[in-house]
Amino acid sequence: MDQISTSTTGAESKEELSLQMDLHSLYVQSIIGIPGASVDIIVGKGGETIQKIQDETGAKVQFMEDDRHSPVRNCAIIGYKHRVQKAILMIYEILQLSSFTGRQGGLSPAVLLQETEKEIYHENYQRESMSVPADKCGLVIGKGGRSIKNIIRQSGAHINLSIEPGPSSNEKIFDIYGTPCQIQHAMVLINEKAGVSMGSTIHGCTHQYGYGGIQNVTLGC
Repeated sequence: MDQISTSTTGAESKEELSLQMDLHSLYVQSIIGIPGASVDIIVGKGGETIQKIQDETGAKVQFMEDDRHSPVRNCAIIGYKHRVQKAILMIYEILQLSSFTGRQGGLSPAVLLQETEKEIYHENYQRESMSVPADKCGLVIGKGGRSIKNIIRQSGAHINLSIEPGPSSNEKIFDIYGTPCQIQHAMVLINEKAGVSMGSTIHGCTHQYGYGGIQNVTLGC
């Protein structure tokens, strides 16, 4: 968890300090539009640049899978609000530099970089990852993202297909954010949609599940 400095000057009011702490403890997702021609610049060779952005800011950065062929790709940035803002600034600076060096075909990042922000969870929320057979990911995501959107709506969790490689070349990873109950519900729905078998013991809101023994999680709420 991020450490938040509580030192104040005499000029700072309690309200200002409270707001400052809220901004640091708030998890958000921001979606920014990146020109399709510039995606490789942000990702970098072998994912080097996008990994550097994540390492330096502490935010998670990944491109959405459902708009792969769009001229403007949606890039999701998730984390503490101040870390997300830092990542957005870093991405903007990379795009701006690329326009100066002529690598972006004259497209203006100032016009194409647009942010939509919404609160997705607070600091008591958790993150879990689960693996799914690569050939089942299409079923989980659905046409135009319809299936994954339904899972998000039903479970209340936020779900991303991770850019990180799976445990094997035949698997992909889904990152799931939310309360323990939301995460459990989402995992059950993902497994159902993928049509994979799982063990499930339900007592209140404590489950054990996974596919093929790859992911076994016990959470209580």
